[in-house]
Amino acid sequence: MVSLRQIQEAHRIKSFYNSRAQPNTIDYRSLDAYRQHSLRRRVSKEDAKEKHKVSERDRRSRMNSMYSDLLTILPNIIKKNKASVLEETIRQLKQLKSTAFELNAICGGGSDCLYPGGDDDDSVVSIEDKEGKGEQQQVVKVMLSCEDRRKLMEDVGKAVRTVKAKVLRAEMVIMGGRMKCVLWVEEMEGYKGKCMLEMALNAAARGHVQ
Repeated sequence: MVSLRQIQEAHRIKSFYNSRAQPNTIDYRSLDAYRQHSLRRRVSKEDAKEKHKVSERDRRSRMNSMYSDLLTILPNIIKKNKASVLEETIRQLKQLKSTAFELNAICGGGSDCLYPGGDDDDSVVSIEDKEGKGEQQQVVKVMLSCEDRRKLMEDVGKAVRTVKAKVLRAEMVIMGGRMKCVLWVEEMEGYKGKCMLEMALNAAARGHVQ
């Protein structure tokens, strides 16, 4: 008669040989899927890195282009490092904003004063009396609108000097080939001097200054 102990021993031997005869199998499909997933992650990281590199290169290119444009626009700039150029740009913008505000106040908010208008052949000179600082001083505000051309402001300066006047302040706007200039002029000849100044500026606007 077979004992219980012999039966248990036989089961242990059978289990041992079954485990040696049938080793654990590898799921190659899962391994391949893992490799493909790892490859996709690596490619995705490389693509992101390349896109960032291209984006940074384009950003620097745009900044350098704007920097070059500012160097050609800003007048009389000495320090050409980017920090100084940015500082000067901000200063110029504030100055232009202040000038536009002052011109707007002078013209009563009208756009005709701020922006040049009229036909290309029209030249307009108008003079208004302003208060001077002394009894003998007369300050006039001159508004000149004409076609923009080379050496125009040089001719305007000559016209002012011919009547022995002095420019205290000047503001100028150029748009669409037209120039509008506002001058605050000190002169000493009264009504006669004002008429002479108007004639001289009309000649300068038409390019007839000798």
